[in-house]
Amino acid sequence: MSTNRITREDIIRLKLKKKKRIKRIWILSFACLVTVAAIVFVVAKNISSKNNRLGGQVLVGIQANIGNNIFGRTTYAELQAAKPYVPVPDSPEISAIEFIVPETSLPAVEEVEGNNWYNEELYQLVSEEPVDLNHFNNAVFIGDSRSEGLILYSGLPNLNGFCYKGLSVDKLESEANIFITGYEGEYTCYDAISMVPYSSYYCMFGINELGWNSIDVFVEDFSAMIDHIKSVNPEAIIYVESILPVSKIKSEESDIYNQERINEFNAKILEMCQTRGDVIYLDVSSAVIGEDGYLPEEASPDGVHCNADYCKRIIQYIRCNVYEKK
Repeated sequence: MSTNRITREDIIRLKLKKKKRIKRIWILSFACLVTVAAIVFVVAKNISSKNNRLGGQVLVGIQANIGNNIFGRTTYAELQAAKPYVPVPDSPEISAIEFIVPETSLPAVEEVEGNNWYNEELYQLVSEEPVDLNHFNNAVFIGDSRSEGLILYSGLPNLNGFCYKGLSVDKLESEANIFITGYEGEYTCYDAISMVPYSSYYCMFGINELGWNSIDVFVEDFSAMIDHIKSVNPEAIIYVESILPVSKIKSEESDIYNQERINEFNAKILEMCQTRGDVIYLDVSSAVIGEDGYLPEEASPDGVHCNADYCKRIIQYIRCNVYEKK
């Protein structure tokens, strides 16, 4: 005779079945949650990266208000097939900009005599007076956050840069973090140099490499980048800029980011320029260094990066020290 009575074994079996089902639900829910979190993280990271570069880190080939003929091309391959330099015409609007360098505790920039070096058989100074602001239409700054600061805080709309925070000479071929107006995606510094030609290149590296064990490796990587520029644009004039100073407080509190180390690197950079003989050593640090050999405290919020007033001093120094080939 059959019975519908539920035994104790049946109850235990049902409970175990229920526990397994709940466990599976929890596992699936957790897996879904992890997947969603990962997707959100990737999307947020991409948005943040683009926002940082567009709003606070770097705009490459800005050319605001004046444009550039090469922006019509859309791919790297197309530009590789047609790399002739296309100069941006002078703009009356750029010439008309009133570029005012605020007074600081340092002498007027026009009175500063830096320790520039150049091969006098190859180059000569363009003018004793600051050149027209249109000079920057066809110039590009290559470097880290300090070069980036010049673009962001100098107040000029026609400054271009292959630069971003944290860039160092060992990442020029490997890190694709540069956006170029008119092109999709991100590119390495070497790619950007190949893609967009300029008549003048202002290169500053060293602050992020001060902790390296070998200055010689730094110089080798720096020189290799110069070779790359010359290989794709042999007629360009290349300025190798001195590493900017740091404040006395910053120098005294750091075993790496100190003025003694910066001076050591600058001596090697100058030596590299003299050995090569085909580039110009531009002592931009002389525009912002005090009599005590440090960056004035008024010049920087963190002892490393120049504020707007001192960025304008650097730009003005560059304008007063433009060279041309003989």
